[in-house]
Amino acid sequence: MSATNPAGAWQDGKYTVKQYRRWLEAVLEQLQICLDEGKWPKGVREYDYLDCADVTYSPWFVIDPSAQELISRQEGRDVPRVADYSIPTGQMPTSSPVYRSAEYELDYRSGNSAAIFAWASVPANGESLRAPWVIEQLIEWRRDGSPDARQRFDRFMREYWNPIGVRKPETVFATIERDQAILFAYLDQRGDKPEEQLYEELGKQAVPVVGSETVRKVIAHYRAHFDVWKNGDLGPFPMPPR
Repeated sequence: MSATNPAGAWQDGKYTVKQYRRWLEAVLEQLQICLDEGKWPKGVREYDYLDCADVTYSPWFVIDPSAQELISRQEGRDVPRVADYSIPTGQMPTSSPVYRSAEYELDYRSGNSAAIFAWASVPANGESLRAPWVIEQLIEWRRDGSPDARQRFDRFMREYWNPIGVRKPETVFATIERDQAILFAYLDQRGDKPEEQLYEELGKQAVPVVGSETVRKVIAHYRAHFDVWKNGDLGPFPMPPR
């Protein structure tokens, strides 16, 4: 096994491991801003944050200044920027129901079919059911009358009445922070010892302590994400095409 190219080590492509690590750190900083200001993006969980444009957009410019030019060439790729490094904190958009509804509507019309159900579960005094774009879609499903349309209609109403079971942003943030710490420790130590031994040791070093299987899952997920991310296959910025 080569010390410079150990078995299983990630290969640098268009973007490097070092850039990926810096990008993840910047995304975590964006999530911290969202948490502190009470603007946690809806639906962001342990791994879903990697595909959330609200927090991945600005950090992309941190590692690749040319991203802005690349993005400008894309059609239909405009996405909302809740936390943007170029916008002073005091000038960021408010978290009013109207603004939040617009975010979900844009996400939904951009191709994310799950956005309307995520918006349904937002506990905002019934605002999710009053939004014009939601009423329009519910009427369309009702007129359609197909099994699929009925299923979607019923799913929206279930989400609307049962916004329970969503993990607190603080808990999600702590999990993401832990996962990144595990990943970075792995990157620093990979190739020095057998993978299984490293997984076990990293699990014991984690806060809180986790099993080697959890470490394996974390590394496998980020490894798969990086394999696509490094080649720019997710587009000029790290989010799936919509």
